[in-house]
Amino acid sequence: MKKRKIGFKVKTPEGIEIESHGLLSVFITNKVESYVEPTREGTPKGEPIGFSLRKYTATFLELTSGGLKETAKKLNISYGL
Repeated sequence: MKKRKIGFKVKTPEGIEIESHGLLSVFITNKVESYVEPTREGTPKGEPIGFSLRKYTATFLELTSGGLKETAKKLNISYGL
């Protein structure tokens, strides 16, 4: 895991820019960068598969002070997702 300085801007693999002002942003960035998106291939029928990278990123962005609409706009997804 890369060590990061506090107080910077980063881009996730999805192209989402996160402005960092503390440890939460560093945590989110590290988790999103190290996430391996699961595939359906090799998974038995009926078994759950993990979140897509976009949904995984959205779960972490909800921890920030931004609202649901702002998160949906950043990720270019529908508000209902």
